[in-house]
Amino acid sequence: ESLNQVGYHCGIIGKWHMGAHETFHPLNRGFHEFFGHLGGGHRYFPEDLTEKSDLEAKSEEESYHTLINRNHKPVKTNKYLTDEFSDEAAHFVERNHQKPFFLFLSYNAPHGPLQAPEEYLSRFAHIKNKKRRTYAAMVSALDDGVGRLMHKLKELKIDENTLIFFLSDNGGPETKNFSNNGVLRGKKSDPWEGGFRVPYAVRWPAQIPAGRTYDKPVSSLDIFATISSLTKSPTHADRPLDGVNLIPYLKGENQNSPHKHIYLRKFDQGVYALRKGKYKLVIPSQGATPELYNLDQDLSEKHNIATQYPEIISELQKQLDKWDSQLIEPTFLGLMSKKGNTQK
Repeated sequence: ESLNQVGYHCGIIGKWHMGAHETFHPLNRGFHEFFGHLGGGHRYFPEDLTEKSDLEAKSEEESYHTLINRNHKPVKTNKYLTDEFSDEAAHFVERNHQKPFFLFLSYNAPHGPLQAPEEYLSRFAHIKNKKRRTYAAMVSALDDGVGRLMHKLKELKIDENTLIFFLSDNGGPETKNFSNNGVLRGKKSDPWEGGFRVPYAVRWPAQIPAGRTYDKPVSSLDIFATISSLTKSPTHADRPLDGVNLIPYLKGENQNSPHKHIYLRKFDQGVYALRKGKYKLVIPSQGATPELYNLDQDLSEKHNIATQYPEIISELQKQLDKWDSQLIEPTFLGLMSKKGNTQK
């Protein structure tokens, strides 16, 4: 909605999951092109899909079997879904590379169900656990697709001045898809580092030196703030963005930390986390006693040091309360909430 006001052609490929009602359709939210599915996940093999469209699905589970949308039209596909999305991404860039464009390539892989063709499974024959092998194959297919997109940018001679953000949306749900969060505690949906510390890469050869690791806390909210700052696309004057333009920090022009605090709230469970420098405050459940961790010394969050630093707990709790007081209750409480919507 912001970028198309400054002349960008905007496309989304893959997962939407921002509402399956026609009102929330990507083409009614600023995008010019859409190729993907409206729900939170999807089956990967074309033979698993029915003749139904997303809007006809009666449940999230049923939506996994619907046809893929090209704009408003459901269409049949004939490839493994990750490959379909990768091919479409390359085509989108080829069609639009002579004008400013924005592409949101939102792979649903490696979200469940665990499905991969033999082409990718055969690369991991050494992995004995079948589910872990399938997970690796699914990631490998995505990796190949990103490679094809990068090759297309280079082929069209626009890779030097194309800004790319690459990240995951959450930590791995280890028991569900056999991902592995390594030393990080917790999994998807947890306030621990395993829940929301993710791979996050930024590439812009014309502006950002290659091969650097930036270790100060950043957020996915910084993506829109960065893009808007660079393109001068409009934002609401009375709604300041939570993100910041990362480019001056990544180029070394600004040595400060982009954020004094990083916040997390799970409204329906009363779960919170607040990161300030090396310290992280965690409230793991509704009404639980706050916990404190030093991430520089204890990335696995094994040692709660709250009793040793009551003054830090007090400071961070006040900051968290101040932030929380500025928030509104969600309009939609989520699919699992018995309360449903707070408004129609």
